[in-house]
Amino acid sequence: MCRQVGECSGREAMYYSLAVAMVVGDCALPIRSPNHHFAFASTATFIHHASSSMEEVPFEDRHVPLAEIDWDRSAWWWYPLTRAIQPAIRMLSLGLSLIAVMVAGAGISLGQWLFAPRWDSSAFEAMASFKGFESYRNGLVGSPVLGWLVALPEVFFSFESFGLSELAFCLFVWLWLFTAAALFGAVIARRAAVELGQRTVATWSESFQIVGSRWQSYFWATGMHIVGVSLLLIPFALLGLLSRLGTPGAVVAGVLLLLAFPLVFGIGRFALSAIVCFPLSVCAISVEKKADAFEGFSRSNAYFFQRPAVGALCVLVLMLIGVIGEQIVYWTLNLGWGLTRTTFNAAGDSSADLFVGLGNELTIGLIGAYWFSFFWSASAAVYLILRRSVDNCELDEMETIESDIELSLPNIPTASQPANRSDLSETTPPQANADHTNPDQNNSDRNNPDQNNSDQANAGADDPQNQT
Repeated sequence: MCRQVGECSGREAMYYSLAVAMVVGDCALPIRSPNHHFAFASTATFIHHASSSMEEVPFEDRHVPLAEIDWDRSAWWWYPLTRAIQPAIRMLSLGLSLIAVMVAGAGISLGQWLFAPRWDSSAFEAMASFKGFESYRNGLVGSPVLGWLVALPEVFFSFESFGLSELAFCLFVWLWLFTAAALFGAVIARRAAVELGQRTVATWSESFQIVGSRWQSYFWATGMHIVGVSLLLIPFALLGLLSRLGTPGAVVAGVLLLLAFPLVFGIGRFALSAIVCFPLSVCAISVEKKADAFEGFSRSNAYFFQRPAVGALCVLVLMLIGVIGEQIVYWTLNLGWGLTRTTFNAAGDSSADLFVGLGNELTIGLIGAYWFSFFWSASAAVYLILRRSVDNCELDEMETIESDIELSLPNIPTASQPANRSDLSETTPPQANADHTNPDQNNSDRNNPDQNNSDQANAGADDPQNQT
């Protein structure tokens, strides 16, 4: 047996070891039953046949099942990040973004005409010449919008003196720019969120309908941060007025200023929220079901301040991806318009140079409008990722408009609400309706003809005309 154990495989050796253990256990038992040796012999015979009938499968022939990874579940954040370019580079999105940029510029000109702030001469010239586009043409920055944003702080902080007219101008421009960005950007963010979350393309009519029905929420989301910061700054304005009352007033105002220093954190929080959380708030109003400005404010602040590292990583990745989209738009428009302009000039003459110049400006404007379009598309992607990370909410859960077909379906009657028989009587003949009213009664009448005859006889006896 030992020789067999040495020559057999691992699995057969296990069976032989079990048999040896049973033999040793059999010798060690002091009390033996009459059937003990028979049971042991049967067990040993079974082990021997089982071991001889089982063949060990070679390792190279064994089948190892392959475990497939569901990347949509494991790396769910990859799709919104890498697909944020597609909603931004479409022609209609770029056209809407160009209109938004033009409306923003018109608001700045309107505020200058209404409040007449006292600009520094160099800053006014920079604003009048639209320094961003000039920097873009000279190759100083990568895009006209980035160049304009670089020039904007220089312009806004170049007043000769800061008074009431300058304050009114800044507040007006702030509200105008943020409201225009919210209304136009909400449409793009809505379409981007549907495409990135539900992986389908939302219609423009649906997007405009949802944004138009919530325009008050977008406007209040713009002014909510201004109201919050203004209320927190009122005590400090009063302390400034107190400091005008001579040395004692200045001392008291200075001491109270230091005591009120904890409010600085709240003011900074509101100011940071106005810059960072405002796009997330617009996305929340556009995506969530029956959302308003307060829900957008709470969701945006909760998502960003609970996952700041996640949000920062998403922004960094999307900035790199945005450069790729800018190059796609740049070369697409330049090559397309360049070939079109060359063909037109070769076939025509110089009498249409004005329209060719407008085409050049339109090409430059669409290239610059890409960043507005991509900004809101990227904001929708960041919002979906932060919402999934914080609330564990699926990417495709968002507000939808019910179709007319769903609204026109009739109500199904319940047990407590019987069906209306008047409709059946109008469309069904009376005889057929009577026949189908009680089928059990009709079946009983057919099965009992004697009863029917007796009923007819009784009816004839009761009729006075028949009796006469």
